[in-house]
Amino acid sequence: MDEIDRLLLEILQENATLSIAQMAERVGLSPTPCWKRIQKLEGGGVITRRVAVADMAEYDAFYKRLIAIAPMKNVTSRFAMERMKHTTAYPLHPRAFRDRRVIDNGDNGDNGGEE
Repeated sequence: MDEIDRLLLEILQENATLSIAQMAERVGLSPTPCWKRIQKLEGGGVITRRVAVADMAEYDAFYKRLIAIAPMKNVTSRFAMERMKHTTAYPLHPRAFRDRRVIDNGDNGDNGGEE
């Protein structure tokens, strides 16, 4: 994975509702390569799910909309009573990703003793 993958993961964790075109623009790619990268991250198990309900207020609004349009006999939900973690985002440390913008020409800084 490289810096573009890290940026895509950051964007997806922040707002997974953005279109591929919007994400592509933010990372400096065209939509097709952006989409292929996201597919590769999903195929490789880096992206394992998509989270849609942000908090209890969002869930409550969703639930009210749902029961208004679809008659249901029984709806069951379970929630934790304590909040241990308030985000689904996973920290993405830039040092863990390759920066492809830096060209590696094999020169390790040693000029062989020549000045």
